[in-house]
Amino acid sequence: FIGDIANKAQDILIFFGVAFVLNALALWYFTRSLSLTLFTVLCALTSVVWLFGIVAWFRLPLHPLGLIVPFLIYIMGISHGIQQINRFRAALTHEHTPLEAARKAFRDLILPGFMSIVIILASFAALLLLPIPFIQDLAIIAMIGVGLKFLSNLILLPLAFSYARFNPAAVARETSLSEERQRVMAAFSRDTSPTTARYVIAVSVLLALIALWSALNVRVGHSRPGAQELKESSRYNVDSAAIAKGYNLDLDSFVIVTVAKEDSCVDYRVMSQIERFGVEMRAVPGVKSVMSLPEVGRFVHSIMQEGNLKWRVLPRATDVLAAITTAVSDSTGLRNPDCSVMPIALYLTDHRDDTLRRVAAAASAFIANNPTPGVTFRLATGNGGVLAAINDAVRQAQITAPLLVFGVIAVLLFVAFRDWRVVPCCLIPIILANLLGLGLLSWLEIGITITTLPVFILASGIGVDYGLYLYQRIETHIAEGQDMEHAFTLSMQEEGTAVVYTALTLVIGVGCWAFSGLKFQADMGWLLALLIAANALGATTLMPALAVTLDRLVPRRRA
Repeated sequence: FIGDIANKAQDILIFFGVAFVLNALALWYFTRSLSLTLFTVLCALTSVVWLFGIVAWFRLPLHPLGLIVPFLIYIMGISHGIQQINRFRAALTHEHTPLEAARKAFRDLILPGFMSIVIILASFAALLLLPIPFIQDLAIIAMIGVGLKFLSNLILLPLAFSYARFNPAAVARETSLSEERQRVMAAFSRDTSPTTARYVIAVSVLLALIALWSALNVRVGHSRPGAQELKESSRYNVDSAAIAKGYNLDLDSFVIVTVAKEDSCVDYRVMSQIERFGVEMRAVPGVKSVMSLPEVGRFVHSIMQEGNLKWRVLPRATDVLAAITTAVSDSTGLRNPDCSVMPIALYLTDHRDDTLRRVAAAASAFIANNPTPGVTFRLATGNGGVLAAINDAVRQAQITAPLLVFGVIAVLLFVAFRDWRVVPCCLIPIILANLLGLGLLSWLEIGITITTLPVFILASGIGVDYGLYLYQRIETHIAEGQDMEHAFTLSMQEEGTAVVYTALTLVIGVGCWAFSGLKFQADMGWLLALLIAANALGATTLMPALAVTLDRLVPRRRA
């Protein structure tokens, strides 16, 4: 399994290289300037180099499945860079020098950029609620990378832009390009008319209901056999399927550990209780076979009696118990050297959450109903036991973590704008995007796991960027005396192109993961691409519709 993961992780670097080139080309097409493209790419890469240095310096664990984090940090840097470029170019077209344009871009974006990074940090911090070391390590590394964006994007990038040089012909080209894009973005202003806003909200509600109906089929845990991180055609999954088909065991094991006093393997009271436990668990649906020291001991006892099946029982005599258990080496994992620990391995038909919960419930019921002095049954190890514990943690966090993220986003948005309207206008499109993502999980037959839950939390933090930058311009124009329709039209002309290209950059970056050899990476690529696209579309359509509706229902005071 580790070998397959390592081999596929090497292939990921190729996809990252392709995504890097595609992102650079998309950025150049947006800027039409080699210097601005190079400055943005180098500043984004700088934060990744710093991140690798910190990871190496503090010896933080970077799992092969966590290789997406540095690349995600890179494309987030490119996305924030597009916002800087957009404001920088707008200042250039108003006859500012590069130094003045860089200063203006810094002043305009320091507050929304700061709030955006803080919100993303809060989203990653929510992952720390999951008591799973892999996720917590991933969240810590991601928080460090996002924190470095304060320096690389908010400070270093404007400084680099101040050294750019543009001749009059380049400035004229920028002006012509900006005017063309503004005409395209102005088409989105239709969403601020009352009639169009009602239609947009109605369609959004319908999509939300359809997505919610599909999301009801999404379950916690894995839904397919084998290792979910690998594709079904991988060597590990092919071999595990062959083993499960040809033998009365499986690679999915749920191991209960029996703890008793020393030399308990010659105590009939303890051994018979373990045997009874195995007999009851064998009757639980989903349990394929049971392996324990009493099970093997009965077989050994029969062999000592010339293979007679009537002797395949657990002997009561201490000396006979000593003879048959001594024949079972402690290297088998069925006992430790002093017989104080005796695991009971349950081989399962699959590792779906329903199966794991059913087995865990049956084991807990037997332990509660059959107390034995001096004997303790502890749940559980084996990959099935670990998955059951992980699923329990995910089940608890699938509600609390998103609510915490949404709560933090709501508070930060209110603090930034001092207006309660910004909270529903920015949060509702994110919630709709998450519902659509759950619908995609249902369609792909993927459950809520430690790999998919962080994607939703991460996308929520990234998705608020689009609404944040747009709403900041809307508030500015409303403060100048514009009505909502004209304020949004101007905001789309100023920020719409940057929002669209930001989403496009992220979708190109994470979309390349869909071709990864690791199924974990591929599924995350599809899911993140959908969530990012849905968030961007919601920010440019649903958000203005909500804003104009709220503005009509609860009119604000005009300056």
